[in-house]
Amino acid sequence: MIRAILLDDEEIGIHTLTRLLEQCGGVEVIGAYTDAVKGLVETLAQKPDVVFLDIEMPVLNGFEVAKQLAAANLLTKTVFVTAFDDYAVQAFELNSLDYLLKPVTQARLQKTIEKLRHAASTPPAEEAIDAAIQTARMKLNRVVINNNERLLLLDPLDILFFTTDQNGVRIVTERKAYTTKETLGYWEERMSGFDFFRCHKSFLVNLHKIAELHPMFNNTYAISIAGYGQTIPVSRRYSVALKEIMGI
Repeated sequence: MIRAILLDDEEIGIHTLTRLLEQCGGVEVIGAYTDAVKGLVETLAQKPDVVFLDIEMPVLNGFEVAKQLAAANLLTKTVFVTAFDDYAVQAFELNSLDYLLKPVTQARLQKTIEKLRHAASTPPAEEAIDAAIQTARMKLNRVVINNNERLLLLDPLDILFFTTDQNGVRIVTERKAYTTKETLGYWEERMSGFDFFRCHKSFLVNLHKIAELHPMFNNTYAISIAGYGQTIPVSRRYSVALKEIMGI
């Protein structure tokens, strides 16, 4: 059973999320607070598996609460639940498990619960090993891909972008493209330390290779990549985060 605490300064937000969590099954809401300070104190005391945090709250906002929990070295996971997509980058910089946009749907919340269950099934020692492997990969500064039963080592700086196709994921460099069977989500996680950005459900781009941003309709953009003749779409979902990263 996953033990959860909810922090939201609006009762309707707490009521809605509680109902959705009950429908997910396997989740026990052990506390729900509209007062962020009280919620923080109870979270530190009860040490739940996860705390669902609104961001814009009086006195203490969600980020301040998350920083306090991180400083306490709790194993509690944080999930931000907000009506605004402006804060996604900050949320993941705080190592949040997930970032949910209101109104939260049952299907989307179910994916978060699956992430929680996976995290709970991973022993702390295994997490430490995974972290050490990731650090070693970054020091090695190479990406290992399985291409047609051959293991290839690519320099991340040579990769322009990743994109999905009918055979899996295509890794495009300035000289060649390679196809792998892993998902784009897998590569997004693997490349998290190498300045790659998910700009669309089908694209993961190297931020250092962006040459131009072209404004499009409905607050979306198209990206021109250095050394690549076609533009890449930026969906509305990711536009705000990209603008924040690029300082525009």
